[in-house]
Amino acid sequence: MHSFLRQTRWRSHPSIRRADAVHLHSVTGFIGFAGLQDLIPDGAMVFWTAHNPWLFTGGCVVYTGCDRFEEGCRGCPILPPAVRGWAQLDHGAKQRFALERRVQPVANSEWMAALMKRSSIYGQTSDIPVVPPIVDRVFRPDGDGRALRAQFGIAPERYVIGLSARAVTDLAKGIGQFFAALPVGWQPLSNVTFLILGDGRIPMPSSVDHRFAGLVEGAHDLLCYYRAMDIFVSPSAMETFGMALLEAQACGIPVVAFSTGGTPEAVCPYANCHLVQNGDFAAMFDALRAVILEGRPTIQLSDALHRWVDSRHGAGVIARKQIGVYQRHGFDQIAHY
Repeated sequence: MHSFLRQTRWRSHPSIRRADAVHLHSVTGFIGFAGLQDLIPDGAMVFWTAHNPWLFTGGCVVYTGCDRFEEGCRGCPILPPAVRGWAQLDHGAKQRFALERRVQPVANSEWMAALMKRSSIYGQTSDIPVVPPIVDRVFRPDGDGRALRAQFGIAPERYVIGLSARAVTDLAKGIGQFFAALPVGWQPLSNVTFLILGDGRIPMPSSVDHRFAGLVEGAHDLLCYYRAMDIFVSPSAMETFGMALLEAQACGIPVVAFSTGGTPEAVCPYANCHLVQNGDFAAMFDALRAVILEGRPTIQLSDALHRWVDSRHGAGVIARKQIGVYQRHGFDQIAHY
């Protein structure tokens, strides 16, 4: 639960004080209602992109099926009884801010926009545009991961399955559950190595060949790891979009993921990419086996995956979408940039 009632103040740059528009993204956890009121100049148009449900809840950053945000987050089920009303106060602060500042919400996925339209804060907003994230142009299929494979002692003939999370132990990302559900004697295991990116470690079955890479940050470092993979898997129980899925596909790597939240919008509808029912690990392993039997990604498949991502999430494509949002609210001059 991340509170919007924090009292932290930040000294703003003089250019912000002259702004005609301010676009907010993720401010979770470092500033609150009072601090934002200080920063944003009077009369400035406020755009705010939701990358998770926090923008319209009483403090949640992950959607778990609780819909109390539709009615003000009364009786929050995740807080202890003694402080349960805090979520309602937090929700009220966001509602006041949205009304006072006439906030124009923006969603990072169609799924997120639909969720926002159910909220008591933005449910009456007629226009919630969708502007998905940009995929850094560094993520490309050209090149190979032989050097990184050698660094980890992975033989060239091994089939590498990649998984990632900021924290490997994060239950919402499902990596621990994935390996706990892995069937004993799963047929492809004899030639499979799992490459796991993220902080921390989890217990692993003794029969599973694996490498923990630790937390990997920076596009160029991530690129090397993606190129060392033959397929990327996301067993996450909830994603508002699925940025890692897009990055892997931009590198020409097919993906298998649970169909949850915004992931259907982030997975290419080609035969080598699979979405399976959320939580159905048996179906996920079946999909993985089918992709492994297809062999390593061909140059044609890798190029097709990259083109699909670039056509939807390249910098120019997303910039035009964002400029269109500003223009609909009177900022026509931005077209000259």
